[in-house]
Amino acid sequence: MIEQHLEIAAIFAAAGSFLEDELRRRRIAFTPIGDRTRLVDAIAALEFDVFVSNGCPHVLPVSALRRGDQRFVNVHPSLLPKLRGMHPVNGAILYDEPAGATCHVMVDAVDAGAIISQVPVGLAGDVDAGLLYQLVFLAEGEAFRRAHARAFAPLADVPACHGSYYSRRPADLQVDFAAPTADIVRRIRAFGVPTQGAYFDAAGGRIRVMSAAIVRSDLLDAQRSNYRHLEIIARYDDNLLIRHRDSFLLLERLSGDLSSLTAGDLLVPPGA
Repeated sequence: MIEQHLEIAAIFAAAGSFLEDELRRRRIAFTPIGDRTRLVDAIAALEFDVFVSNGCPHVLPVSALRRGDQRFVNVHPSLLPKLRGMHPVNGAILYDEPAGATCHVMVDAVDAGAIISQVPVGLAGDVDAGLLYQLVFLAEGEAFRRAHARAFAPLADVPACHGSYYSRRPADLQVDFAAPTADIVRRIRAFGVPTQGAYFDAAGGRIRVMSAAIVRSDLLDAQRSNYRHLEIIARYDDNLLIRHRDSFLLLERLSGDLSSLTAGDLLVPPGA
């Protein structure tokens, strides 16, 4: 909005958000988002043409707030109607869904209004959550620019389906070593940012893991029978190489008590 020299009536920012940090860094005035009632009252008291939401932590009563020709639009980090809800970036990796951003008309229901613009990320290959967040941020900016160029006129109604939702649950971050190796890698990458991090429980307690990869090596393949399922093959820095089923799994950027994780031991008890 600033780059396009739009007249901004007010800015509301959630505590601890990237937006709040950026506004403080640039010394741009804003109002912290408090509880839902205060936010709704503040919006109702404003004079504006277009209300733009991006990461608002509250569901707003749009039909009650809208006056005259006012427009309410939301920029959402997924290709709606796929991955409605609070944490679509995690969901895109976890469930191998296409990632991107959508600008849509706001209605009282969550992420359900008519689509104005969409920008797919179009990734090829595996990525972690940290990189995908950055790419989706870029897609969100482009989705807003395209929507503004159309004067926020909808392209079409949301397809007649319920789409899908994803909101992160604590249990989603737990690594299940009984799962296929590729699923484990996907789960770890889905939460590979410092504020999240997948985890597993080992002898020393809870271990956070920020990244993972399947290692392919002729040498390891030739020695596969020397290692048991979940045996630690090597530990270096804050990384572990283990055998997982018929693959070799590299667990990277670990945090927690790693002192008991030694080559030749099992990472977790059998069946865990």
